[in-house]
Amino acid sequence: MEFFENGNVKSAYRKEYERRKKVFRSYQLNATLINTYAPNAKIMHCMPCHTGYEITRDALDHKNSIIFDQAENRLHMQKACLLWLYAHR
Repeated sequence: MEFFENGNVKSAYRKEYERRKKVFRSYQLNATLINTYAPNAKIMHCMPCHTGYEITRDALDHKNSIIFDQAENRLHMQKACLLWLYAHR
């Protein structure tokens, strides 16, 4: 079952989409949550982030965020894997 079409929620599923958004909002990672419960934690995400839904912009930009470093490291690892695969074909 596809909820989305061309990047938009299908009209038949709009009500369900809004319900899920409301339910999952309490699980959203934000700077207040980080500062209160885990001020020394490093913030990671496998990307792409759905900003405003699963993580807020202030959490992405938080001083403990290593999300973009993680993405850069993944890029270099992917290049190394491709190089290895090419060398061992």
